[in-house]
Amino acid sequence: MIDSRRIESVAGSSGLRPTFDARTPYEVFEREHRILREGVAGLRSALRSEPPGSSARLVESVDTVRGQLALHFAFEEDSGFMHYLRFARPALVPGIERLQSAHREILAVLTRVSTELNNGLSGIDVRATIAAVLEHLANHELDERELLRSALLSG
Repeated sequence: MIDSRRIESVAGSSGLRPTFDARTPYEVFEREHRILREGVAGLRSALRSEPPGSSARLVESVDTVRGQLALHFAFEEDSGFMHYLRFARPALVPGIERLQSAHREILAVLTRVSTELNNGLSGIDVRATIAAVLEHLANHELDERELLRSALLSG
């Protein structure tokens, strides 16, 4: 059982970095990812918005998602399911390390895209990169689910 008094995450009801009332790592995982999917939906919407060359909404959406992900990834690694599984299921450490590496890659791409947009690149110029990172993020979530499933089955 995770000590819910020590967990901070993007999810919750009282603003940024609230304390969580989670019971199991899987419940935490589901709640976190539901919040992140909402942010990603906003980014997808900004990506499709008119006019395509406008980047103000896109910059804001990229920065919002990047901020949510940075907080979320730190949470997963330091007090969430990855932290928990690292000790509870040491055989899963290589998979955890691959996921942590993906965290760094995703954040680096979003940071680069934000910088490019702030330096005058248009939304059209970064659409393919953003779409690719969103696809990578969706696949990453599936990989995380598989890791959790493996942990539950190895029980």
